Amino acid sequence: MHYLALCAIVRDEDLYLREWLTYHSLIGVEHFYIYDHESKNPVRDALAGFADKDRVTVRRVQGVRPQIPVYDDCLKNFGAQNFWIGFLDLDEFAFSVPDHDLRISLAEFEPYAGVGVTWRLFHSSGHLSRPSGLVLKNYTWAFALQNSYHVKCFVRPDKTARALSPHSFQFREGEFCVNEDHHPIPPGCHFTPALGKTLRVNHYYTKSQQDFEQKSARPRADADTRDPANWRHSLAEFYAGTKLPWAQDLSIQRHLPALEKAMEEEILPCPQIPPAAPTAPVAPDPPVAPVAHSADKNLEPLALASRLCLEGERELAQLALCLSAPVLRENPEFWALRAKIAREAGRFKRAEVFVRQALLRGNSKTAWEQLRALLDLDGYAEEAKNIRVMLATYFD
Repeated sequence: MHYLALCAIVRDEDLYLREWLTYHSLIGVEHFYIYDHESKNPVRDALAGFADKDRVTVRRVQGVRPQIPVYDDCLKNFGAQNFWIGFLDLDEFAFSVPDHDLRISLAEFEPYAGVGVTWRLFHSSGHLSRPSGLVLKNYTWAFALQNSYHVKCFVRPDKTARALSPHSFQFREGEFCVNEDHHPIPPGCHFTPALGKTLRVNHYYTKSQQDFEQKSARPRADADTRDPANWRHSLAEFYAGTKLPWAQDLSIQRHLPALEKAMEEEILPCPQIPPAAPTAPVAPDPPVAPVAHSADKNLEPLALASRLCLEGERELAQLALCLSAPVLRENPEFWALRAKIAREAGRFKRAEVFVRQALLRGNSKTAWEQLRALLDLDGYAEEAKNIRVMLATYFD
């Protein structure tokens, strides 16, 4: 099973497809489902020699308004193979603000059916004609004011019923989607007030004027363009955007050196993986002492993550736990270890989320210890002392 996959519907995106795939591979996406909507140069041909079917599944689709049927097809046919699927367009680049790897940030949202990630809209950065080079390098100016609260969704397929729009999904009974602050997003709602401080989608909506003109001439995947009311907007919208206040946003460019290097190699890179991942359910034992060699493939995932932490490999430890989620998510020690790693990394709100999940699943000493440490950090000395006494009374 993949922990994280992306689904996109594309049409004549040869210029940008490889960058989009490479970038998202570098931040943790393990598989891609690309639906080719009548591209003049078929996507399979565009990706020949760059990516194989083990990393990219390509399906050719035709017709009017295929986007929502495509999303439903992806959920139906590939949902069981993925813990998370994100639904993005080719002009949208997702990233985690605090973490290098997107999978690490998604971990705290595992208890929900999905997370709605806020857009930040980027304009032309002054380009009238298409510049050479990468999107992430060429377009750095975003609208200074939060002028769009739309979200794009990453969903748990096992908790998701169907797509409602490019921005919202219907979830199974009792399930729901949240924003980055863990506040529920109402069913069918396309927007949220969250500001993208943890998760964000950079939406390169126009790119250059030349790109915008070509984009405007293409049929939309989410509307019937036989009706003129559904045509894309004119250049008036492009020039109206140039008059809005802008602010330079370079936050995603921390990934640029790795992206440039990977693009030079002309082959789709693999996302970072820990030394070992579970292949079968394991017993809910607490973390054990580390062993000597990091490459030992027979370690249980909790032991592996614990040892990686002691070796200073905190990111690999978190990834090991992400890949273990399908088989360990009901184990309280799994969540308690996540809480410990998050607290030690200074991600205190994330640690609180993990502590709650641990205690929902069992009376974990490790989870109580993490809660005590968090209360101490927050200045709740008396409450922390009570937990310390309780631990000594009931666990020692």
